[in-house]
Amino acid sequence: MKHWLIYDGKPLSDFGCYITNAAQYNTPERDVTMKSIPGRNGDLTIDNGRYENISVEYSAYIYENAEEQMDWLNAFLMSHTSYERLEDTVHPEVYRMGRISGPIKHKTTNDAAMSSFTLEFDCKPQRFLKDGELWRTVASGTILYNRTWFAAKPLIRVSGGGTVAIGDTVVTISNNSYDSIDIDSETMDCYSGSVNCNGLMTGDFPELAVGENRVTFSGFSSVKIKPNWWTL
Repeated sequence: MKHWLIYDGKPLSDFGCYITNAAQYNTPERDVTMKSIPGRNGDLTIDNGRYENISVEYSAYIYENAEEQMDWLNAFLMSHTSYERLEDTVHPEVYRMGRISGPIKHKTTNDAAMSSFTLEFDCKPQRFLKDGELWRTVASGTILYNRTWFAAKPLIRVSGGGTVAIGDTVVTISNNSYDSIDIDSETMDCYSGSVNCNGLMTGDFPELAVGENRVTFSGFSSVKIKPNWWTL
């Protein structure tokens, strides 16, 4: 069975490019600061609460018409300068955010019909679960269960004005004249489409802790949550 990458929504199989491995099991490094204290044995470890980026490599090949296909593939990949969605068909349940780090060095047969190479991406540390992209319409008292080992930063969409609480974190939206407002814990931003609504929000941005998370609200006509589950 052939496997391929999907980058920024485009299957690289469109360029005749397939992968022979999918290096998804390496883990990123935890960001810590080590401090030495005179007169004290060992180092003091300060956890900075984050993970470093990770390099993800794929062994890839183009098995026919390689010379022409490589030109199109290289141009497509190198035209991207920011993080884009990166998926592979070996692990269809997750995706990463990555950017091609290059350069791409091809080994081509004498007749330029086939080429093998390594695609290296500089990726953010998370592997996001695709079922975490699904919106959940919740009733007050609904429990969302986070089955991962990591707290998730949800996107909460509310209609009307009111108060919503996840665990001990409470958010209030006042004077809302928009159809809906998004409370985005990942970007720490509150908006309606392209309109900044931070001035309508009071409280902290909620997280979905590991295990059970009770969602309660009052005043809003509806509350939807996209949990954004992730793992390493």
